[in-house]
Amino acid sequence: MYEKIDSVLLALADLQLNLKSKACRNLIIEKIKKNNGPLLNKISMSFNKNLTDSGLNSIIQVLPESTSAIGCVECGLTDASGERIINWAYTHKGIKEIYLEGNLFSKNIINKFAKLKKDKPNIIMLIEWPSEEFKKMVLENY
Repeated sequence: MYEKIDSVLLALADLQLNLKSKACRNLIIEKIKKNNGPLLNKISMSFNKNLTDSGLNSIIQVLPESTSAIGCVECGLTDASGERIINWAYTHKGIKEIYLEGNLFSKNIINKFAKLKKDKPNIIMLIEWPSEEFKKMVLENY
């Protein structure tokens, strides 16, 4: 017999995503939701430099309430995406982890993430690389 899967991690890391694959990702997420498939618990699109703000925007619009973690490390995101993620995190009840190291955020957006962390202290958040050693370790092992 098949085992029922309650939740899933959608890992789309380091795939050099483009516009067609963005549509494919959104289709996958929508299909999971429409077919009452496993809950999308975590999504990682890290190390996709082509994701950028437009890709993140299209994905975040379709993320279900079950999503508890989002990873977009080194994805070429700017303040527009930072603002979008912050607004999403304030309204998204289930978010527990946000990983966004190595993007192009200004100090203003980083300060807004700090306020989000203060307002929602249970969220684990990495917005900047904590050290060069940590960055090197992640890049070597990802």
